[in-house]
Amino acid sequence: MVDTTTVYSSNSEYLKPREFKDCDPVECKIVGAEIDDYQGDLAVQVTLDFGDEITKKWRLNKTNNDNIELVTGSTETDDWLGETITLYWDKTVEYPKGTRVGGLRVQVPMANTGKKAAFLKSNKAQGPDSENPADGMDDEIPF
Repeated sequence: MVDTTTVYSSNSEYLKPREFKDCDPVECKIVGAEIDDYQGDLAVQVTLDFGDEITKKWRLNKTNNDNIELVTGSTETDDWLGETITLYWDKTVEYPKGTRVGGLRVQVPMANTGKKAAFLKSNKAQGPDSENPADGMDDEIPF
């Protein structure tokens, strides 16, 4: 038998999503960002450099570009320099026609607001500003 991942392995200078498959998420610091017109004017993308941490550069698609903007709070690539992002394999990434292929994504941390959703049962018995767990439990219990 032949392992097809060895047949199609990449010696490219750019990261490939399949290199992250079945791996833990990777934290990396952005040390460089440039515009890469790898197919002339037909395909222009931002390419990130992670310095010595990761030996390959990474061409961003629109989704990952947008996620880095969320993480850094900026659309300016100069503001991204020095920022640390987390890359991970996302098995739910699909081609436009719905074929699930998996892909590389930037993790966007979730904000912790401290608020609980109003529809949760735990919010019914206790008001959101209450420190006493017995608040809201004033119904009579017949014995």
